[in-house]
Amino acid sequence: MQSATPDHYRGQLQGIYTLVLSAGPRLGDTYAGFLAALTTLWFPQLLGALLILVLAGLYLRLRPGFRHYDGANPVP
Repeated sequence: MQSATPDHYRGQLQGIYTLVLSAGPRLGDTYAGFLAALTTLWFPQLLGALLILVLAGLYLRLRPGFRHYDGANPVP
């Protein structure tokens, strides 16, 4: 690419090449970090809470005795 570029543009081409190689990955890392901060920090807690609610509701429906459990008298 540099051999086909006129002499007076080679410095600018090299500057653009250096910019792409040095700033491109940093920009991608910044973008990935921003998306991770938006989703990853709150998503696991939300998913865990929803999973607990679903499992508790399913257990209550499948095991009616669980709803009527008495801690003072644990014998069924």
